[in-house]
Amino acid sequence: MYKKAMSHLASYGALVLVPAYNAERHLDELIERLREHVCPEFLLFVNDGSTDGTLGKLKENGVNYISFPENRGKGAALKAGFDYAI
Repeated sequence: MYKKAMSHLASYGALVLVPAYNAERHLDELIERLREHVCPEFLLFVNDGSTDGTLGKLKENGVNYISFPENRGKGAALKAGFDYAI
């Protein structure tokens, strides 16, 4: 799936990147809304060391994600997403 997403990404040049920290209670609604407008392969969440159920929600919803074991900050989350996109 990663290679498929990357080949599409290279041709369109767009990725929706969502850094998330302790966002469990918002994820179901956010993911549902994003899926109305964005193909799943162009959507990436970065779990920034959340201590709530954020990682579980990402897995439950079957979205692409990167997960840090501890909080590294928004900048590190964005950089990881940019690296993924490149």
